[in-house]
Amino acid sequence: SNPVQREVWAQRYGRVYHHFVYKDVLFLQLDSTSDHGEVVSDAQVAYAKEVLAANPDVRWTYVFFHHPLWLYE
Repeated sequence: SNPVQREVWAQRYGRVYHHFVYKDVLFLQLDSTSDHGEVVSDAQVAYAKEVLAANPDVRWTYVFFHHPLWLYE
């Protein structure tokens, strides 16, 4: 929720978005709290496209955000 917390997170855990496949289900977590004022950064959109293209045969895909996107104008 602020630059200090973001920096501590980055130092401890690295990237704020990621994915994994578990039992033929793709889980894609994106960061909707960008420090650049974007809801989802262009880098994340590119990452999501790559992940989806690399996993075309999963049974289900779940996409998660830190905050609901529909609350933003």
